Amino acid sequence: MSELQRQIQLAKYYRTLKFLVVDDFENFRLSIRQMIRAFGVEKIDVASNGEDAVARCEHESYDIVLCDYNLGAGKNGQQVLEELRHNKLLKQTGIFVLITAETSKDMVMGALEYLPDGYITKPITKAVLQKRLDSMVEQREALKPINEAIDNDLIDKAIELVNKEIQSQTKYVTWCLRKLASLYYQKGDFSAARKIYEDVLSKRDIGWAMLGLSKVQVAMGDYQEAIDGLTGLLS
Repeated sequence: MSELQRQIQLAKYYRTLKFLVVDDFENFRLSIRQMIRAFGVEKIDVASNGEDAVARCEHESYDIVLCDYNLGAGKNGQQVLEELRHNKLLKQTGIFVLITAETSKDMVMGALEYLPDGYITKPITKAVLQKRLDSMVEQREALKPINEAIDNDLIDKAIELVNKEIQSQTKYVTWCLRKLASLYYQKGDFSAARKIYEDVLSKRDIGWAMLGLSKVQVAMGDYQEAIDGLTGLLS
């Protein structure tokens, strides 16, 4: 596919997507809204705080949520993501992007359980925003059948689709491995989930795999191993 064809396809995607922009500063909300409207997006809602964002998601289904980390009093952006995912107010096919000026380790560690689909650091330019969103939208479309199966609680089908994606030597292999381990855990196949986490960790230490392995160890009754793993993760 040529770059021109790619941009035409992306423009078609953007016209079908519904966005929610969450920030406590009105000027920033307006700025982001203008940027994404230039990409061809037609459906854009805004929220000024975390409570408003969650309330909107209770009544509307959004494809992409762009949410600032610092939202003043009340919930921060990470807490909004956790509530939306936990209560299934944002579908697996939905994209959650955390916008932040924060680079602290505490913020990153706090996101191990519910990772956003992407981070964008302030200050934001239109070119940077489009580049990041383009890649996330393309990934969304490529992995859409998997996430639709998860949204419909078709766990075995989702596992089958993830395995096919891995076998095709996808560029989304890391995402696929994390999702596959999570699906096996959800299904109760703890041995399969454990093997994936251990294989990942045999190559390098990754926070989500360390946390996932510890959860599996708890489920399998290997409490001391889980304690040791979680202690290592904290340190």
